[in-house]
Amino acid sequence: MKKQNAVLEELLKKIRDRRQKLEEAGNVLKAHFVGLDTVIDDIIKNLEVWYIMPELIKRPIIINLWGMTGVGKTDLVRRLVKALNFSDRFVEIQLSNQKADDDIYQTTIQSVLSLSNLEPDAPGILLLDEIQRFRFIDEDGSEIRDTRFQDVWMLLSDGKFSGEIDSRATIFSMFFESLYYKDNPEEDYENVVTRRSRNKKRKERKYKQNYYSAKRLKKALKLKESIEDIMTWDLAKKDQVLTEKIQDQSFYDGEDYSKLLIFVSGNLDEAYTMASECEEIDVDADLFHDYSLKINVLTIKKCLKERFKPEQIARLGNVHVIYPSLSKSAYVEIARRKIEEIVNNIRNIYTINIDVDQSIYDFIYRNGVFPTQGTRPLFTTISAFFENSLPFFMLHSIENANPKIRLYFENDHICGCIGKNIYQKKYEGDIDKIKQKKASNEHKIITSVHEAGHAVVYAALFGIVPTQIAARTASDHNNGFVGFHEINMSKENMLNQICILLSGRAAEDLVFGTMMATDGSISDYERATVMTGTMVRTLGMSTFVSKIAPPTVDIPEVQHLNNNSDPTNELIEQMVREQRDRASRKLVEYLGLLHEVSNVLIVKGSMNDDEFKSACLKHGLEVKIMEAKDLVCTGYREKYDTFFQNGEK
Repeated sequence: MKKQNAVLEELLKKIRDRRQKLEEAGNVLKAHFVGLDTVIDDIIKNLEVWYIMPELIKRPIIINLWGMTGVGKTDLVRRLVKALNFSDRFVEIQLSNQKADDDIYQTTIQSVLSLSNLEPDAPGILLLDEIQRFRFIDEDGSEIRDTRFQDVWMLLSDGKFSGEIDSRATIFSMFFESLYYKDNPEEDYENVVTRRSRNKKRKERKYKQNYYSAKRLKKALKLKESIEDIMTWDLAKKDQVLTEKIQDQSFYDGEDYSKLLIFVSGNLDEAYTMASECEEIDVDADLFHDYSLKINVLTIKKCLKERFKPEQIARLGNVHVIYPSLSKSAYVEIARRKIEEIVNNIRNIYTINIDVDQSIYDFIYRNGVFPTQGTRPLFTTISAFFENSLPFFMLHSIENANPKIRLYFENDHICGCIGKNIYQKKYEGDIDKIKQKKASNEHKIITSVHEAGHAVVYAALFGIVPTQIAARTASDHNNGFVGFHEINMSKENMLNQICILLSGRAAEDLVFGTMMATDGSISDYERATVMTGTMVRTLGMSTFVSKIAPPTVDIPEVQHLNNNSDPTNELIEQMVREQRDRASRKLVEYLGLLHEVSNVLIVKGSMNDDEFKSACLKHGLEVKIMEAKDLVCTGYREKYDTFFQNGEK
């Protein structure tokens, strides 16, 4: 009984110690990464059993990490490995269909693991990174057969590889090699003594195998003994082990890596649809953050279907940790930490104290944050703008024998205040220059009126403030934009959206006249027409009830649909025209609001939520502010209750 209690006490101590170590590792990660606390908690929770009681694990623990580029997926795994003291039991593999010139012999996962420090039947960590470069289904839906790393699915299934065809040949090769050197001791590269002492009596040595031979034996024969122990074996012991392995049929089974913790990491742009907007530095980072929170495991699995077969997706399991895009506050904190690190380093080395003004941080954010590209552009901006400018001011600090510098940004110059002297270094931000160039011509008036038209009609039809209103952007293909919420696709809401899409052009017609309207509405009209066509030809939201599609030889099923689309053309044109006229009437109704919003955009280039709401109230339009992640879907409860109350009377 006492022995049993001692065993239980030892087990409890082990669990407590490892749980504490795991908690400490999580805290280390949270101290380093900004805005990823929930992600870190999810990862720690899902690897708890693997770390605390690995003896219970019968198949690999698989954790999938999904996120946009630059959010810290790979770095987080590497730091976790270090925090758990698994650096000597960690392998990182870049997944890709095409093999590189320098790894022609590593075309399978098993071959990579066999040359690594990971041991079969022992806990280890494997990172399968950049899975977006790896696919078994091409863009046309055809299966890709001739590719490397095809055995990855075998590993992900149960952690076991099938037996190698040449296992028997390998062991016999080593056995006959041993016999050869036994008969030719002078050529035995493992046991030959140095030439200098060849004629002397050989001394007894502790190690009779060199390191590389012992490592080769351990891997090839799947030995549990340590490399150091194997190095002490003489030829007789080596032959004995080889003979036993030849007679052991289980030796020819595949290697078992079922106790691995496997991270699968990738950037799925199909899930993060906003990730394609790489130029949109003006889109609020908080909007991207909110949109990314809507991504869930179903979104991920749907996107994976474009790359892998269903049975392959199943082997990835259901543990999908989804990284949100970074919020504005996260970017601000990351910049603050980086600059603080630089400033502290200079103080420790050169005893120079640098005070950084908020204007420096504002400049870095304006020119360095691309919400869809993660932290890399931010760090390069800090390096180019801030770090590279420091030697200039430090030199003046030393010359003035004054160890205090106050840095701020003003009028395209980094300014350093040292005592009573101010030193300047010219620096124009690339994004600032682009925006300034756009702001210097009358085009901003056109853009401001156009975007004000979208914003006013959106507020009038839905009673909510747009997620963002901008009329001065850095993008070459987009002078401005108004952000909309996700909207329930009812017939009424779809007509409202069509009306909103056409309201930018309607505002231009109203203010400048139809002959002065620009081509800035080309995408708006295309989207409005597509949405109208979908209502008419696909959703049965018009006088036509059947689904309408032109016949095609490639898709025989389409031939069974209504193939006569000609009568729908006139109806689509009529519906688009009606919504354009409706947009014009709304703008006339709220002409004062259109004027005020346009003025603000002309002067400032943007308008925040509170400013827009205040302007709406001033002109008799009540609106509310909703978060970007909220779905606009209202009226159904009221309709439901009204219908059944009337029906039951």
